[in-house]
Amino acid sequence: MAKKIDVWNIFQQSLIITLKNWKIVYTLASPIVFSLMLSLFSIVFLLMGISEAGVTSLLTYWWVTLILLTVIVFSTWLSMVSVGAIILAVEKIHKKQKINQTILIWKQAFKNSRRMVVAFSLEQLFLTFGLLLFIIPGLFLAVRLSLVVPGCILEKKGYGIKRSWNATKGNFWKIFLVLFIWNSAFIILGGLPYLSIVNILLLPIYLTTLALLYMQLKK
Repeated sequence: MAKKIDVWNIFQQSLIITLKNWKIVYTLASPIVFSLMLSLFSIVFLLMGISEAGVTSLLTYWWVTLILLTVIVFSTWLSMVSVGAIILAVEKIHKKQKINQTILIWKQAFKNSRRMVVAFSLEQLFLTFGLLLFIIPGLFLAVRLSLVVPGCILEKKGYGIKRSWNATKGNFWKIFLVLFIWNSAFIILGGLPYLSIVNILLLPIYLTTLALLYMQLKK
């Protein structure tokens, strides 16, 4: 039998945890801002190079493309470290454990960053595959794989795919509602998902929501 979850209570807890511990949470989230700006700059620079010089000319200066792609990969990795650190901090706060040194959280997040990147990449790969099969399969996979990242970092082994699939079983529509509300908030308040100041401020609360969802649903 699936565990029952109270969506509104989870939203309330997410807000309370983030606001009460905003210094810790937003300190841990700061690398995300840097990595987003770095990735955005690299992507824009790469697209400008393709539009102005053409693909052939860009291939001539392959080292520029290599540098830009390396920056994008580094930014993705840095974001995953930060996301992992936030989720680990939320777990400690939820369990009423004291966070004496954020450096220990960074260390643990860094240690698990490789698995986080692989988990995130697999999640995006499955979502892309689902969307290629039309919107319904994409939405189904988006809900069932929505807890891959917290499942990966909190269990400290594996990639979280199976854990997310098992945890979301029986609560599809409630989790769909959570994701729908959050994505609507990102679009309405920020315009472009994850790229505005408002969305950057909302992101730690969103990650807190995912972490609380996983902790309540895991067996």
